[in-house]
This record gives sequence, structure tokens and C-alpha cells, in this order.
Amino acid sequence: MKVIINEEAKEYMKKKGWDEIYIEAGTRGCCGSAGIYVTSIHKGEPKSQKHLYKMYESEGKKVHVPRFMPVVDNTIEIGTEEFLGFKNLAILNLKEYISE
Repeated sequence: MKVIINEEAKEYMKKKGWDEIYIEAGTRGCCGSAGIYVTSIHKGEPKSQKHLYKMYESEGKKVHVPRFMPVVDNTIEIGTEEFLGFKNLAILNLKEYISE
């Protein structure tokens, strides 16, 4: 798998002092809706269930990725997104995913 950190995400990580991140992923559902795949990116290494992650390096940054991550073309692209005025790291190329 290839991990790409775009320029905006690199700047965000530099500003925050982050050299290592992990992607937390799972499905969420509510009110009869099907499971929706949700991700969030955090500083450091996974806090638990480390065996479910694989570590990759991208331009000197360590990125821990869930082994089951549904991505396009075996590549994870990390960028930024803004919501309600708060900027965060985000996965830009997740495959559509619906739990059964």
C-alpha cells in the first residue's frame, strides 16, 4: 500500500509537531440507517489493538493504517478538511462502504 500526504496535510502536521499518526476507522449507524464508514486521524500510534494496524512511512512520517481500510488503487491519500471552522486531517480517497 502507498501512503501519500499532500502538502496541506504536511503543513498541518508540521504546525502541530506530529511525526506519527494513526487512522481510527469503523462503521456508525443510527435511526435505521446502514453503517456509514467513518475515519478520524490522531497523533501517535494506536492506543489499543495494535495488531489490527500496519505501519507505513511517508516522507519521514509514520502512518498506522487499519489492515481492513477500503481505499482506491491500494493508495491512501491524507489531506485536510474543514468543518465548522476547525481543520483536521482526513482520508481523501475512501471507497464507498456499506456494512451488512
